[in-house]
Amino acid sequence: MPPPKISSPIPTRNDLRSMVTEHQLDRIPKNLSDADARRERVFHRSDWKAYVVFIRQHIREVFGEMLFGKDGSPLNTRLVSAFETRHCRIENVLFGCNERRN
Repeated sequence: MPPPKISSPIPTRNDLRSMVTEHQLDRIPKNLSDADARRERVFHRSDWKAYVVFIRQHIREVFGEMLFGKDGSPLNTRLVSAFETRHCRIENVLFGCNERRN
């Protein structure tokens, strides 16, 4: 007796990636309007310094302390290529780390 024929699973319309994408797309309009309202309040109160401090603090909380800039080590940049235009110069730059590889 031959084994029973197993039908293929029902194809899904949504997989996890599309569900996450849809979730993010649903949240974007509210997030943008909330951020716009915050900027409007700051603009009308002329409280830009506090807003800048808030934004920088939030970025530090999300990404951690930056290991470069005025409080960190140098960026160790290396110019890869440059393009001259009439209006500006565009440079492609590589950023290295402080550790040397043997």
